[in-house]
Amino acid sequence: MAVRIPKKKLLYSYIGVFLLNFMVLNINAQLVVKMVAAQQPQLLANVTTSVNFSGTNQIKLGQNMVVTGGKSPYTFKWTKGGTTVSTDTFLTVTPNKNDVYTLTITDSKSCSVSKDITLTSSLGTADLDKETVNIYPIPAKDYLRIEWKAQDELVEGQLFNASGIVVWEGKIDPKTEIPLHFPPGYYLLKLKSKDLTIEKRIIIF
Repeated sequence: MAVRIPKKKLLYSYIGVFLLNFMVLNINAQLVVKMVAAQQPQLLANVTTSVNFSGTNQIKLGQNMVVTGGKSPYTFKWTKGGTTVSTDTFLTVTPNKNDVYTLTITDSKSCSVSKDITLTSSLGTADLDKETVNIYPIPAKDYLRIEWKAQDELVEGQLFNASGIVVWEGKIDPKTEIPLHFPPGYYLLKLKSKDLTIEKRIIIF
């Protein structure tokens, strides 16, 4: 004699089997996701973050960089002060002490990693100044001569008195002579090119 199973119990059995299969499929799906994630390591960049320079010649940033993980191809973006300066893999710059460039690397899955690269000089400020400009005589009396050694650069000059007031300003040629018709005392000479700013204390007697 056949045993009849009530329709409600049969329905509940079907629902239970469905839920059990759904749970198994969900667990398997999570395992697959975890396995795929494990196969794609985290995007990492090994790059020198403090670059030392000893002169004013151009240097290349990022040339010893090693990128691992993520999913290639990678794209590169160099910024300075929030402004994009290049999208090349490496960046060639005219060095200026304490400049900071940020390199952002992004993989094909839009994962990214950023590194700040700071420029430092092995020369003291006085040594760096000597490579760039010659200022004499100091102390000065009737005139002040300025010899800017990079002749193809546009350089602006300003002379401030002890109160911070500009008493002279003008363009600095490879050889410039400033007449000194100012009271004796301490002054500040500020020279600025595109990539370099030099300040020099001047005594007028």
